[in-house]
Amino acid sequence: MVNEIALGKNRLNWGVWLDSSFPHVMLIVGKRGSGKSYDLGIIAEGLCAKSGSDIGRGNEDMAMILFDTQSQFWTLAETEVQMGSEQSTLIQQWGLTATTIITPTVYKPRAKGSYSLDTNEIEFGLRPSDLEPDEWLVLMGLERFTAMGQCMTKARNAMTSVDFSIEDMKEWLNSDEAADEHGENTRDAVKWRLDAQIDTGLFDGNAEDICSRLGKKGAKSIIGLADLTEDLKTLIVAVIMRKLIHWAAPAQRKRKRANLRGDSLDSEDLQIAPRIWSLIDEAHLICPSDKMTPARPVVVDYVKRGRDAGLSLVLATQQPSAIDTAAISQSDIV
Repeated sequence: MVNEIALGKNRLNWGVWLDSSFPHVMLIVGKRGSGKSYDLGIIAEGLCAKSGSDIGRGNEDMAMILFDTQSQFWTLAETEVQMGSEQSTLIQQWGLTATTIITPTVYKPRAKGSYSLDTNEIEFGLRPSDLEPDEWLVLMGLERFTAMGQCMTKARNAMTSVDFSIEDMKEWLNSDEAADEHGENTRDAVKWRLDAQIDTGLFDGNAEDICSRLGKKGAKSIIGLADLTEDLKTLIVAVIMRKLIHWAAPAQRKRKRANLRGDSLDSEDLQIAPRIWSLIDEAHLICPSDKMTPARPVVVDYVKRGRDAGLSLVLATQQPSAIDTAAISQSDIV
């Protein structure tokens, strides 16, 4: 951005490069209209660049996940974009050509209020088992050490299968075991909150594990979150980023040992990208400093553990003071 708005025309040929092979935590800040989303898009394009591109080199194996909270980045997936004469002139000034990027996949949550922009979008849902007990509590507005909080925690912990449904948790609340420990009013109140989650349309016990796509080698993804409530936005970010940590960290350790000892990697580990970049627009909504969201502790954990796991994070915001300081304190590029 600095080079693009520089007064001296000779600076148009100066390139600014980002070493994407090294894990970074980046913070992009500025007032409305100052170019935050533009910078985020430039980084995303570089991470999606094909081999031999003028804007990015050697990024084919990296995974890129852009959490699009304002529906601004879906155009990256457009395969037939007509470039106007003004745009052509600008990129020629930079000595660039209209280089094709690896087309990212746009994912749309299967939830009420989520508006579809393109028939090529892939819909996804979350399995109730994807949520940890604490995430259920935050989503439902419950404190852990209250009657309802304890009741909800035990309902979640009573589920042992991966494909359980919200209805299964409600059924447990009707059981003798639940009745022995929790009063009827408490159980009814928890069931009403679970009904509200069913109404969102997001949860499906048989849903595909979307993260198995996002963290694969070479995957380029945009998660459209614009039309969802703030609670559902942060929940989806939390589930995806937590799974990335759990997958990438062990795979990276195995990769390091394999490089040191000459061992071979399992086919499953080979499918996981060696570098994963997560980009979050309007990050103060996802990881705020003044309230707890499902994503807040996950983003902080991602920042603290990400370097050894090969994980990078880019946060863009108008309000840096509104982001949890533990998340932005590790920023090495601002």
